[in-house]
Amino acid sequence: MKKLYATLATSSVVLLLSACQTSPQAYNGHTGYQVEQRTSQDAIINYTLAAKANANSNTAKLQNACKKVLGSQQDYKIEILSNSEIINPANTPSSYGIGIGQSKTSFELAQINNTTDQSTAARTALNTHPQTLNVIRYRCTA
Repeated sequence: MKKLYATLATSSVVLLLSACQTSPQAYNGHTGYQVEQRTSQDAIINYTLAAKANANSNTAKLQNACKKVLGSQQDYKIEILSNSEIINPANTPSSYGIGIGQSKTSFELAQINNTTDQSTAARTALNTHPQTLNVIRYRCTA
């Protein structure tokens, strides 16, 4: 019985995580979808994707955004109007530090007994973003 519960719990977590991969996200300043124009039968949507995923994943994201915007669970015909790449605004240089003359200096406190080796470079590596974003403008039609 315990194995059955463990199997059910594991499968539900996997299902939840896989469902989150294609669920549409509203635009947050970097990625997500924005509705340009909407009628009862169709919509024009801009979808900004952070990664160049495979075509099936992109199609699923576009289809799910159509379903969320138009409010029906049917499959919609997708017509790509434009597809372009833009520079990721998250990669702009940070404004941290103090300007001294022509240089930018930053100061931080660190533990002397730091055995985990969390350096500035390690934190910077964890805060990486893709260089470009893929913007797809498309029309959903019932």
